Amino acid sequence: MSKEKPLVKIGVISDVQAYDVREDWGMSNLIKALKILAPLKPEVIINAGDLADSAEFPDVYNIYNQLFAEYFPDKLPQQVICAGNHDVWGSCGQSLSAMLDEFCRRLAIPRAAVYRKEINGFDFIAVSEEHVEDYTAETIAQLRQLLDESALHKPGKPVFVVTHYPPADTMSGSCSRHGRKSLRNLFNEYPQVVSLSGHTHYPLEDERAIWQQEFTAVTTATLSYGCIAENLFNVCNGILPFAREAVQVMYMEVFADKVVIRRYNVEDAREIKPHARWQFHWPYNPAQPELGLQRIKKRRAPEFPETAQLLLRYDYGFVYAVFDAARHDDMVKYYHIRTSVKQPDGSWKEQQSVDFAASFYRLQNNCSNREFLKLPDGALVSGEWNRIEIFPVETFGLTGRPLTVERLIPFTWRYRQIDPMAAPQE
Repeated sequence: MSKEKPLVKIGVISDVQAYDVREDWGMSNLIKALKILAPLKPEVIINAGDLADSAEFPDVYNIYNQLFAEYFPDKLPQQVICAGNHDVWGSCGQSLSAMLDEFCRRLAIPRAAVYRKEINGFDFIAVSEEHVEDYTAETIAQLRQLLDESALHKPGKPVFVVTHYPPADTMSGSCSRHGRKSLRNLFNEYPQVVSLSGHTHYPLEDERAIWQQEFTAVTTATLSYGCIAENLFNVCNGILPFAREAVQVMYMEVFADKVVIRRYNVEDAREIKPHARWQFHWPYNPAQPELGLQRIKKRRAPEFPETAQLLLRYDYGFVYAVFDAARHDDMVKYYHIRTSVKQPDGSWKEQQSVDFAASFYRLQNNCSNREFLKLPDGALVSGEWNRIEIFPVETFGLTGRPLTVERLIPFTWRYRQIDPMAAPQE
């Protein structure tokens, strides 16, 4: 029996944030992405915005078009592109409208806030960034009209909606100021929507990078640098340490009854979790999401190895927690570290509680079985007995038992203040 053929094949890129030379970091990662995608022969390329780092670099679009001509010499895939906030940033002295005119002209896409393409019988809708706090009522009305038409003429079929900003409170990274409530409220009415959005730069290793409830939402990752929640101590303005290792793309195949998504890190041309490709069926039934939050029921908390050690390392005024990494059948997303000081009555009083991003997103040859985390100022008290507890946490919040050490911290440990903007950098 011959293998089932997909009805449409889709490459997905986003947030290249390139400068106008081929040797630029983002552009070189785009080349690596095309080397992965081109042999798969996608009929569609989705670009969820921020192709250029700024509107000051319009030659980015010329290089982009040249690269596609090089890597798809026989037949160019159709492209579905929206503008992102970086695409309309810059001090060019141009109006937003003029910058969007230039963006659309150079990429040969319709000059409209919302446009639709039908490709192999499926609808693709792109919604461009308008440089406002949320999409305008007019844009949402236009998007609603196109979704109504798709629901009427292609009932049950997935409709791929490409935006730079994600619908609010869906996948990882969408629950802060980056999410757009207008999109969430609209998409809630259309279970056939498959939302593909950029901007957040969240790594695709995270199983919460895909979300299903009223509809389906997926982040498109980044070809520039990875991000995560801003409240983690070793994260700077949301940017991960070793963020340049998280450069990733997606490839989607749509079959007669399902969508299958592969994830790749372009730096080492590696498929991420090939044994656990994202897959969901259509027509989509919101009452039975396959990739929703109910997945937590099948997961367990991370665990430290029985032989795991936790050491404290004092280096020139900084204290590091050095410990054997916790294990999980998927990944450890972050470590929760709690320090306490022993009181005269023998009880322990919490001194500090802080979270650190783990190393789940790093290149395989840079991953280690040991973690090295620089503790923040005030985490330990010199001359006192201190307790350090490290809890491993997976992406759905399941927390494992801690690795614990209690010790008298010497008076000789004198701490230097950590610049919070410098602390997470590699």
